[in-house]
Amino acid sequence: MAFNKFMDLTSSEFSTLFKGFQGKKSSVTSFVKLNDDPEVPASVDWRTGSTVAVGAVKDQGQCGSCWAFSTVGSLEGASALYGEKKLQSFSESQLVDCSSSYGNEGCNGGLMDNAFQYVQKYGITTEAAYPYKPTDGKCKTQGGAFKITGYTDVAQGDAKALAAACAKQPVSVAVDANNFQFYDNGVFSDCQD
Repeated sequence: MAFNKFMDLTSSEFSTLFKGFQGKKSSVTSFVKLNDDPEVPASVDWRTGSTVAVGAVKDQGQCGSCWAFSTVGSLEGASALYGEKKLQSFSESQLVDCSSSYGNEGCNGGLMDNAFQYVQKYGITTEAAYPYKPTDGKCKTQGGAFKITGYTDVAQGDAKALAAACAKQPVSVAVDANNFQFYDNGVFSDCQD
């Protein structure tokens, strides 16, 4: 815990401005149990090594778009490992502005599963082509060059399956941020996605 740029906000203001994960049940009704792989490494750092699959920290600003940032982080990792074989920065604003027909509500929250379904159908473009703005906007680009064929949910509380998934690629997660307003991990001076 530390003093940061959020210390002057009430907990209600912090929630309204920065928490956007809706927590609603998605249309996915089953979970795929990943095999318990005895060869799962004790740790993986996707920021280093022969294939860098995680980019720089991004800031969602005053928009409840954490779900879009979480989705994009996973997509960027998948692209680096299995697609273009290079790290690209994809557009969170495209998901904020364009995926409402999948149940997402822009800066008012959303679900990663809904965003993955959108990208599976339409694809996603780069951050350079569709820059991030921490506001709800009109959809400018419906689609993009990077598409996915599917995605897998790991059952909540299944630490072994989560470890196996993280060993394969960066994953998209939602974190209970109820106590993050004064969070300090010693690396970042404020709470960013």
